Amino acid sequence: QLAGTAVVFTAHDPVPNVGGAARRRSVAATARAFPRVICHSEWGRAALVDRCGVDARRVRVIPHGVFGYLRELPPESPPVDPPGPLAVLPGLIRPYKGVDVMLAAWPRVRELAPDATLLVAGRPMMDVSSLPTDGPGVVLLPRFLSDAELAAVLRRADLVVLPYRRIDNSGVLAAALAFGKPLVLSDVGGFGELHRRDGVGELVPPGDAAALGTAVGRLLADAAVRAQLAARSAAAAAGPLGWDEIAVRTEAVYRELLTNGV
Repeated sequence: QLAGTAVVFTAHDPVPNVGGAARRRSVAATARAFPRVICHSEWGRAALVDRCGVDARRVRVIPHGVFGYLRELPPESPPVDPPGPLAVLPGLIRPYKGVDVMLAAWPRVRELAPDATLLVAGRPMMDVSSLPTDGPGVVLLPRFLSDAELAAVLRRADLVVLPYRRIDNSGVLAAALAFGKPLVLSDVGGFGELHRRDGVGELVPPGDAAALGTAVGRLLADAAVRAQLAARSAAAAAGPLGWDEIAVRTEAVYRELLTNGV
């Protein structure tokens, strides 16, 4: 507690995806300093306990809620609106997010869905000049997207692809789920748990361009299967990942700390 106030720390990335050993040590020390730590997955719990040295009795797992506020923004035209199916990979462009894997997979996607388009949109946090973004059907929008633009992109998207090399949970995923979008996800961190618990998305091994291309191409060519995945995303967003349930669970952590102390 700090000056008699109950303080709870939410660890969005228990093991940082950017930065070196010094940052990881700093994040671990921060997490150890709080009487309660909320994380978003069982993977995150294990990382906090086993890699950061947090007392397991202090850790609570509460899912990352969907970003429903994006649905309430006034609709606007998306920056890309091709006639065929559209796969999108939005958000900050960082090495761990696997944009290079998606681009390596794209020729296989086009074999299965020849009229498909891939939109990679977000502010680059890495050198993108060497990425093969000049292939057929590939659009790179290397700039920050406002919330309204992100919402427009997600409304238009037929499939959201998150081929991350590592992650606990993702704000981009929370945004895509808010729109009930079908997903292809790497089987890493909280992504795999979400699929196995709620049936959300299709999983591919991280870094496997062949498996990624086959999964994305098959889904872009099959509207019926995409509709099934969209229904699962919408059900998760309305149920376990909706804020009604998450708010109750979060409040309970604070009440527990106020009642029982450390």
